[in-house]
Amino acid sequence: KPEKAEIIQEEPETVSVTKTQTETGEVKSVKTTKRIIRKKKGPKDEITEITTVQKDDEAPVTTVHVTEEQAPEEEETKPIEVIELPEETIVEEITPGETKQVKKSKKVIRKKKGPIEEVTEITTVTKEDEAPVTTVTVREETQPEDDQTEIVE
Repeated sequence: KPEKAEIIQEEPETVSVTKTQTETGEVKSVKTTKRIIRKKKGPKDEITEITTVQKDDEAPVTTVHVTEEQAPEEEETKPIEVIELPEETIVEEITPGETKQVKKSKKVIRKKKGPIEEVTEITTVTKEDEAPVTTVTVREETQPEDDQTEIVE
């Protein structure tokens, strides 16, 4: 029976050095090193925090703090449907003989969240001699539930 691999996530070590000046003019420094290790244990996350504090002329003091948190429920990731419509080029006539090009590109992104579908439309309009204007529209559509049809023979 194969065992499941335990996921261990180790965050980068953070080191901070604080220098303070005493009343006598001496500069004392305190070096603090902090490490965080996250382990997944079933439905919970075990977080180990190792802090080492070292003052001038003193031995370092290390404290280990272990906490357990309820792991967030991982949602099933479904592929996101992205529909990119072809770029439209429209030639506008301003005055007789003078034309202006207008390019319009549209991208539609559909995300399903349960019975609700989130539709994001990104439209970019680029006119000659002007900066492009991008419009983002987000709307939620409720999908009708597919009724299961029975075939009776």
